[in-house]
Amino acid sequence: MRPKYVVPLQSEVDFSSPYVMDDFLPPEEFEAIRSLVCNENEDVSFGFFLHKFVSSSTELDDQSLSNNYWNWYGTHMLYDDNQPTSSRCGIFYNLIVKKFYDMEIISALIRIKANFYPWTETIREHLFHADYPYKNKGALFSINTCDGYTEFEDGTKIDSVANRMMLFNPSIPHRSTTTTNAFGRFNINFNFT
Repeated sequence: MRPKYVVPLQSEVDFSSPYVMDDFLPPEEFEAIRSLVCNENEDVSFGFFLHKFVSSSTELDDQSLSNNYWNWYGTHMLYDDNQPTSSRCGIFYNLIVKKFYDMEIISALIRIKANFYPWTETIREHLFHADYPYKNKGALFSINTCDGYTEFEDGTKIDSVANRMMLFNPSIPHRSTTTTNAFGRFNINFNFT
């Protein structure tokens, strides 16, 4: 599967292969989101809830379970179950989800989730997964540039580049990674129909 590095028109987005859009937001809008998620605004806090496993522990083999100190991540659920779940949801909805509606690629929002993957000495790849067991559409918005990436089962890799939006089919197995050249890898995951 070859990613398309374009600004797609509504009629071009079929979600069968990743669409990559660099400089997705104007600089001032991107900076507002980046500074919030990376906790650079002293007046506003953006917390992450820590999870012991990126992938379910039932999917990991015994060796991974005994040496899993790298296989954790932080999340901040912004929207889920047909409602905002964070007071910080508005900025993501207003600056990003509304663009999806303008592009005519969304009919209903399922979830918005911020992710934080930690620095590790070497790149660590998590297990392949599908976001939901039913058909949906996905978007992954990179908050910072680092050597982390998203990989699809066929070997296609999309690098983490600040202000990059990737539209993709989250039912196709894919995985995340850690990073070796930044404090952490920050991104926002959107699921919708």
